[in-house]
Amino acid sequence: MLLKKKVSVGQLFLLFILFGMSACNLSNDSLKNLGAVDPPIPELAKAYTLFEIDPSKENVLEIASGTKITIQANSLVNEAGDLVSGNVTIKYREYHDAVDVLLSGIPMDYQAQGNKRTMQTAGMFDLAGAQKDQAVFIKEDAGIQVDFASFEAGTDYNFFALDQEEGWEFVDYVAPQPNEGRVALEKEVNSLSRKLKSKNKKSFVFNYEAILDVAYNNNWEKIKNNRNNKSLKRKTEKYGLESYESRVYQVVKYKGNSYPADMMVWNNKGKRWPSWARTKRCQIELKSIKGSLYEATVKKNDSDEVFVGRIELVVPLKYIFKYTPDQWANNSKNIFQQISKSEEKLRLELEEKRKRMEQQAEVIRSFEIAGFGIYNYDKLLKEEDRIDIIADFKLKDFEALDWVICLPKDGKTVIKYPKSDWNKVSLLPNNAAQFVTILPDKSVGIYSVEEYAAIKFDELKAVGDQKPQVKFELIEKTELLESEDQLRDLIAGVGA
Repeated sequence: MLLKKKVSVGQLFLLFILFGMSACNLSNDSLKNLGAVDPPIPELAKAYTLFEIDPSKENVLEIASGTKITIQANSLVNEAGDLVSGNVTIKYREYHDAVDVLLSGIPMDYQAQGNKRTMQTAGMFDLAGAQKDQAVFIKEDAGIQVDFASFEAGTDYNFFALDQEEGWEFVDYVAPQPNEGRVALEKEVNSLSRKLKSKNKKSFVFNYEAILDVAYNNNWEKIKNNRNNKSLKRKTEKYGLESYESRVYQVVKYKGNSYPADMMVWNNKGKRWPSWARTKRCQIELKSIKGSLYEATVKKNDSDEVFVGRIELVVPLKYIFKYTPDQWANNSKNIFQQISKSEEKLRLELEEKRKRMEQQAEVIRSFEIAGFGIYNYDKLLKEEDRIDIIADFKLKDFEALDWVICLPKDGKTVIKYPKSDWNKVSLLPNNAAQFVTILPDKSVGIYSVEEYAAIKFDELKAVGDQKPQVKFELIEKTELLESEDQLRDLIAGVGA
């Protein structure tokens, strides 16, 4: 467990070096309320996940991403410092990319010595507690362990806490660790995939003649004329059927009725049959083991060579051709559910495990926090080749814009420029960035990735010491912004 740590003098000096370089000076006005949270459309900000807990007991809260929050017994107090009794509501939400951050309204600027740098997130979380609408707090000598699931595995991210007046405050460095929950799920998914693959070995019939018989309803003339019909062979492949050239002169039972074994569809339950066992140069004997499972003994003609394998009776061949290839491929497990219950159970389990695995982040960053609030794992955005300009942003039919946001291609960074800072805008050459603004009526204006890439950066660099002035004509999108997914579609390409 990583506990709260004091920042050393060496760490402070390193922070001064890192955060003091390549930064722009800020006015006193711009240093006010540095941590103010101001979502552009409050109803689109990410909703909290709510947990009702008994604070007298230890509580472990788990999030789909893999985050785990451990609250020790008797670690929560009211404003007076007294232990709370009765249920407490814990509110939690996390942010992982630029869209999450943009809609949250959480600032992503880091201030040091009056200078400003932009943070690139590896994930951020907001944790709060309340009892009957009254805030609760973490007891002074206690803490809450947050094992935060991060989708960024880099080792160059630091841990910060947000002061809503002073802005982001450095807390500590936290090394990422593998998310053991995801690792375990990956192993389960791989194991289930192998099991399902073994159940889904290609179905087969013993002889292509059986397919011809069923396809042409035992019409000898049609069978003769279509023996080499490529269309039928392609259709057979679409059903997932492989046809051997062997013959079996036995009768098998299916649902109480007798059928010729070579008029049935079979599944191979073991290793693939050798090539000679799939030809006419052999004799095949089937022996029932249990239910639909049979043992096939294949003897090679004029040889002592023998192959023994297990096969499973699936369904009479004639049943398949009642459906189109797509119907058979997509719905066979439902059509013949009575013969594939175990496979269906396995498939559903695999889908559930895979979904959970995909939701889980690759690494865990752990820290014991001393207070509720907003926390962030971040590093500074690299801007070595940036070009500082004086910008003028316009959106047709709108007289004034209050702010614009730059979204670099990493999909983890939000650079907000209020109108007062348009004389301090930085361009990032060779970066598929774009500018976005959201108006109070939910209109969205975008200066696209393509337009950004077309900026003549070399000409701007050649201006010299004086900042060049650049005009940007944002394009208004026709639909008003009503959802997070809609915004993701509008800025598609960021983070790809």
